Amino acid sequence: MTTTPSRRRTTLLAALLIAAGVANNLPSLRWGFIWDDFIHQAVLRGDLPGASLPRWNLYDFAITPHPGDATFDAGIAPWWTDPDFKARFFRPVTSLTIWLDYVIYHDWAPGYHVTSLALFGVFLVLAWKLYGALGAPPRAALWALAFLALDDVHCMPVGWIANRNTLLAALFVIATVLCVHRQRESGRTRWLLAGLACFLLACGSKESGVAALPIVAAYILFFGWPAGAETLRARLRRLAGSRVLWSFGLVAGAYLTLYIAGGYGSRSVTYPVPWHDPVRFLSRLACVVPAGLMHLTYATVTDFMAVNTRWAWRLLAGSAILLPAAGFVLARGLRGSRVAGLAVAWALFALLAEGGGDISDRLWMNAAIGTALLFGLFLDRLAPLRQRLTLGRAAALTMGGVLILTGIVAAVPMTMIRSHLCASLGGTDRANNLTADIGTNPAQPLDVFVLNSPSSMGAMSLSLTWRVGHDDLYTRIFPLQLGRRPLTWTRDDERTMTLTSGTIPFRANPFERVFCAHEAPPAGTTFTTAAFTATVVASEPGGFRTVRFQFRKSLDDASCRFLAWRDGRLCRTAPPPVGDTVQVPEVPPPTPYTP
Repeated sequence: MTTTPSRRRTTLLAALLIAAGVANNLPSLRWGFIWDDFIHQAVLRGDLPGASLPRWNLYDFAITPHPGDATFDAGIAPWWTDPDFKARFFRPVTSLTIWLDYVIYHDWAPGYHVTSLALFGVFLVLAWKLYGALGAPPRAALWALAFLALDDVHCMPVGWIANRNTLLAALFVIATVLCVHRQRESGRTRWLLAGLACFLLACGSKESGVAALPIVAAYILFFGWPAGAETLRARLRRLAGSRVLWSFGLVAGAYLTLYIAGGYGSRSVTYPVPWHDPVRFLSRLACVVPAGLMHLTYATVTDFMAVNTRWAWRLLAGSAILLPAAGFVLARGLRGSRVAGLAVAWALFALLAEGGGDISDRLWMNAAIGTALLFGLFLDRLAPLRQRLTLGRAAALTMGGVLILTGIVAAVPMTMIRSHLCASLGGTDRANNLTADIGTNPAQPLDVFVLNSPSSMGAMSLSLTWRVGHDDLYTRIFPLQLGRRPLTWTRDDERTMTLTSGTIPFRANPFERVFCAHEAPPAGTTFTTAAFTATVVASEPGGFRTVRFQFRKSLDDASCRFLAWRDGRLCRTAPPPVGDTVQVPEVPPPTPYTP
């Protein structure tokens, strides 16, 4: 019979696992600033004069899509942005940590990554304390910590500076439950106040931090009284009258009221919210929950869904078979465990709170706290191999082997692969943007129009990457699409041109749809920027097939420059003569996984 590890040995093993988890993410030190990081850098450096993004709330993209709005003119939102589009997120806690990094490190990106790695270490320490406080056996807690520390789901929240919001929200959710646990044990009001403060910090880090409220309710349901002392109905009655839960409910209600009254939230087909688009939100939830559970259980890569929509159907079909099988085996092995009940509730509530986001592995960090605990408890209950074979419990052993293989053994190389891909994709986009053939015009500011790009993320971040990287506050960059489509480019007159997509319509790219509050409007709809007016000539259900652009000045003006991808670079391209048409070829993707 295997003996339970001593307390000192257990603590040492936990410290080693925490160190291994941090070390597993050390490659993020070489990521540098990528994509949305340049939005934050532009605001922190004061490179967006007149913009409405405050330094203490860097995720509040209060964009008014018309000429004169500094944020819109800077290229943060493209020309097809719907008039009622909104992406205003109240995340002052995360913003303040990035602002503090800027004060300390300025433009030295590795310093920001050091902060994220340190926060990840704190996150793992709190998770270890939580697992022990809940009464998980030492061996189960160590297994749980191993799953949590090494999971590749942490790669983006730890490595991408702008995605630190997910890390901080998960950290403060753990802190909230720990404080509630201490309050239950001690009866002291100060722990309740500390828990409420941590709850607000979680919500102020990212909106999904509101998941702490139902998680606290689940904690009270399972741990608010001695195990087995009351029926479920009696517990639910006690839960409804819980002073602690009512306190959290009132604080959550005040937070949501102020959040909505302040105009925060989103109105985008990519980020649906229940009070604006309940149908789309519920349909997104139907994908988020199985996708998250599939990754956390079987290490499926849900990020592929953003590249190939066929992957989504395959994943959902697989989840209909594999998740019930895993649930049945886990339920049999853990029946009667209230810690396991809380772990399941934690994972589900954390996934539900991400229903308004895009489906990506970077959203599962909070849910991983629950699934890691669940898997740790399951492995701790597995009897020795010989006994299991004798009893014919092959299913439980198989499940345990799958969990160890996908959640621990494969997680380390998967984190390395993810980190390499993110560093490569982000670094390539950054290099392509900084080396674009834009140049300067000392006589007057430049207006640059980008016809295509090898990367949607690169095209979306081109304007601010150029502005920050070259300290150029005067060049305005307007992407005409966020994709690699082939184009038919016709010059109608001195100031007018027409673009027709040769493949998918404009606005149909997943990243283009971020800025759409509705499906494609009809032909004749106009969009106005500081440099041109775009008129939809031909519309279809997925987007626009043909768009006419009427510019404020001649297309041949020295201050106008058109860029197209050629010979491995965004090169300057002359517009066709009046009455002529040219074909702009499709850009091949740099890698099969480039969005």
